[in-house]
Amino acid sequence: MLPFIFLFFSYPAQLLKLLGSKKIYKKFPLWWRLKPNDIILDLLDRLYAPINLRLIKYEMIKLLQDINFSYIEVREVPDGLFCKVVK
Repeated sequence: MLPFIFLFFSYPAQLLKLLGSKKIYKKFPLWWRLKPNDIILDLLDRLYAPINLRLIKYEMIKLLQDINFSYIEVREVPDGLFCKVVK
């Protein structure tokens, strides 16, 4: 699995980056990784996570409000959503 990911995702993204396609290369999964050891923990996290929810910003805010957080700040970052909350 690891060679497949580098062959079809990480290496093409790095090639596009070198060729100057700065907007396109970040659309590839795991574009920031340069060698196999860099992605093993990321892959294990994705594969072994018991629940993997993909929420948009509005859905995340609603979910956090429903469990009674008093302060909620949700920012969209390249890796997903970053949440800062106070109970």
